[in-house]
Amino acid sequence: MAYAAVVSLSQTLDNILHPDRHLILHHKKRFESLREKLSFLQQFLDKSGQKGGEESVNLATKIRDTSYRLEDIIEETVYNFNTASAFRILDLAVNSYAKLLSALQVMLPSSRVFDFGMEIRDRMFNWSYFRLEKLIREIDSIVEEVKEIGERCGVEEIRESLPAGPSRHNFSEKSVTVGLDGDFLTIMDRLTGSSSKLEVIPIVGMGGIGKTTLAQNVYTDPLIVNRFDARAWITVSQDYNVRDVLIRLLDSLGKLNDKVLIGEGDHHVAELLYKTLSGRRYLIVMDDLWSNDAWDDFRRFFPDNQNGSRVVLTTRLESVATYAGGFSSLHNMRLLGCHKSWELLRAKVFGEECCPPQLERVGKEIAHDCHGLPLAIVVIAGLLSKVNRTPDEWKNVAENLHSIVAKDADTILEILNLSYDHLPQHLKACFLYMGVFPEDCKISVSKIIKLWVAEGFLKQSRTKTVEEVAEEYLSELVERSLVLVLHKRHEKGHGGIKVIGIHDLLRDLCIREARKEKFLHVIDKCGVDGFREGMYFKRRISICPNISSDDPFFKCISILPIVLAGSLLETCKQGFTAGITVSLVRSISYTGGQPIPSSLYSDFKLLRVLDITQAVLFEFPMEIIELVNLRYLAFPYHGEIPESISKLWNLQTLIFFPLFKTFAPCPRPLPLAIWSMPRLRHLKFHVWYLSEFPCLLPGWKTNGFLENLQSLSEINASFCTKDVLQEVPNLKKLGIWMETWDFAPFYVNNLVCLNQLEVLKCSVRSFPTHEAFLLPDYGFPPNLAFPIGLKELTLRGCKIPWKDMTMVGSLPNLERLKLRDYAFIGPEWEPTEGEFGRLNFLLIDGSDLVHWRGDSTHFPVLRHLIVENCWKLESIPSDIGEISTLQIIDLDMSSPSAVTSAKQILEEQRDFGNDNLRVNIYSV
Repeated sequence: MAYAAVVSLSQTLDNILHPDRHLILHHKKRFESLREKLSFLQQFLDKSGQKGGEESVNLATKIRDTSYRLEDIIEETVYNFNTASAFRILDLAVNSYAKLLSALQVMLPSSRVFDFGMEIRDRMFNWSYFRLEKLIREIDSIVEEVKEIGERCGVEEIRESLPAGPSRHNFSEKSVTVGLDGDFLTIMDRLTGSSSKLEVIPIVGMGGIGKTTLAQNVYTDPLIVNRFDARAWITVSQDYNVRDVLIRLLDSLGKLNDKVLIGEGDHHVAELLYKTLSGRRYLIVMDDLWSNDAWDDFRRFFPDNQNGSRVVLTTRLESVATYAGGFSSLHNMRLLGCHKSWELLRAKVFGEECCPPQLERVGKEIAHDCHGLPLAIVVIAGLLSKVNRTPDEWKNVAENLHSIVAKDADTILEILNLSYDHLPQHLKACFLYMGVFPEDCKISVSKIIKLWVAEGFLKQSRTKTVEEVAEEYLSELVERSLVLVLHKRHEKGHGGIKVIGIHDLLRDLCIREARKEKFLHVIDKCGVDGFREGMYFKRRISICPNISSDDPFFKCISILPIVLAGSLLETCKQGFTAGITVSLVRSISYTGGQPIPSSLYSDFKLLRVLDITQAVLFEFPMEIIELVNLRYLAFPYHGEIPESISKLWNLQTLIFFPLFKTFAPCPRPLPLAIWSMPRLRHLKFHVWYLSEFPCLLPGWKTNGFLENLQSLSEINASFCTKDVLQEVPNLKKLGIWMETWDFAPFYVNNLVCLNQLEVLKCSVRSFPTHEAFLLPDYGFPPNLAFPIGLKELTLRGCKIPWKDMTMVGSLPNLERLKLRDYAFIGPEWEPTEGEFGRLNFLLIDGSDLVHWRGDSTHFPVLRHLIVENCWKLESIPSDIGEISTLQIIDLDMSSPSAVTSAKQILEEQRDFGNDNLRVNIYSV
């Protein structure tokens, strides 16, 4: 992690050298010189990687540890200069020394006592700089070592040891399922068999063998989709909560509501699930089952309706599979043979292309040494796709595989570790950070990017934002098959990825390597014991679910108070070596549901990331204001935010959200101090409103008060005045809301001044006791205009007449349009030709539309159409099927005639030889 440590330290220096900071000006030249040396070390690490032998590895470790210590001292100094507590402690020191010396006033004048006291305080402040100077000299020494290595072995030799250039081939977007064809047909036969009784179909095999992939393939097959009335997918995993699993099953079945989440007991939740499945032909997939008890906890909720319902479960344990379905029902996944292994490797590396003959022999060797495990083959394929297609490069991979497999053929982690070792330096920290998230977690791409930015993993670019750099890093991890794409938009490339995940084995690898590198410590039921040892030196802590307040972690926190080590006289004797001692933890991610002890905030002074997703907070913890190094802050809260929030001058991302969104309290104002936090890049709240008076702040300037702000939601539209919007000129994503009785629509036109805006969500909050279609028309101005650069637009409850749709259709860059809850109203919609030129995704959810008179010329590049809750809609326009790019039509809660028209479109396209179109019919 030397590279990540150097990049992070460089960014810390950039922060304190920024013109708006005046912390360490008398050391400015020294720090600028240090910044140049770090840039040199970064280039060295980037080029040498892990290929420089033991000498380079040892040097990288020294670079990492020295960079960590330098950053610790700098950020502790920043903390001391920015918190009142530090000054109080130092004042106490001065006063104590003054009292001590007052006894000597016979020999010293009183002015000398005061001067001596002030000297003590100054020396205590400057002690941090003495420590800094010592470590900077260590950096100087390391730089000389690097230069010596470069002179001895030659920079060109280091460069030649690296993979030359990027991959020439990206993985195909289509899922490659080589080796699963026979398994697929077998499971399909069992799912569609003539037996009417409820059958359990266990799929068993080792981790990474393809159980989940096989289950996903049959679950999404059109034949299965049309055969079953209800389908649900749930991942159980080792640590599960019965209520949580039941709720997720209801959510998958479309029966989850806030009443179930908040008010219903476990018995009622279980009863609702049973009633939902009763009388219907259903398919339930239970992925990753680990125990007989887990099956016993859920089997009683699956009624046997004598109509051919099925339950598919995947497990690594044959005993669990036999217990659940009986021995005769097992479907054992086998490792791939040599031929299938090579076929899978070839398909993943070359796609539809042919493998060059000179690579085939060594390629088959590599495939053979993966021992038939699909996951290992896919990951190694990701590595091969990143090196040059030459026999020498492939032989190098093969030789490494031989040595690893020779040690222990059963240790798949060692095979997976090869891909980690071959990761470019800039990707390693990003990959290991995936271990922060719980097992089987669905990870928001937006969130992981914000966290990478806050942690300081990303290399700065003059031509790209840090978010754009992060997206490139993520794409590389996806291409290497180290990260799973769980949900993406229907755009080409990886830009449309929304949700990712990581295979359990790869997560295990992340946790193992992260602990070895002193990068991350994951605390779960298996990891609490080792936490106390060296706890001051943990840099990142992830506290996973099911850790209660009785567990050792919370007891460990109590031993981390800030202390002034030793007596004042002893401190003086030791040359002020004992100053303010704080924990070195930089990041805490807490996904449990227990209350958070206040010491979590008060004892970890150097935190950069505080991410708490479930614990409810009714009062703002003022201790957080002292965490001046924070860059990312997120927790459930909807109370008053103090003006002192502006003390968090490093903050980049600020997220407050209610645990249950629909039950959030009334709108609240953001403090005026928000405008004095220019480093903010992302603000996310629920139904808040901005003050429109930033000019009241000292140092106010026109045009660009929050010039770094990129995303903001959700704020009241009535505060979108021109004066406010000109202070956020680089905003890319915006969420606004309005009440049905205010004049906010007339402020929407002001958004046209946001030239960088790409994503806009606009919602109308109506009276909850009224149905949407009973409310009067909303009253948007007829000349309503949106920012011309919009790529994605979501409108909810706006009740704009369909005849005014041209205000949306004329947007030249619009790619995605979501219309929810009567966003547009009226019985008829006839689009205007020449509009929606780039629209590839259209959602209409909730509408009184009856006649839709559209054709292929109105949506020339549409890929995905979703129609939900449109009971009055008579049909989907038949010419929609002629759109050459159309891939999916989804219908849910729609009229029978609309369903019939969609099926007719599919039949017509099949007759024309178009096999690319898929029509999914859900609840009718």
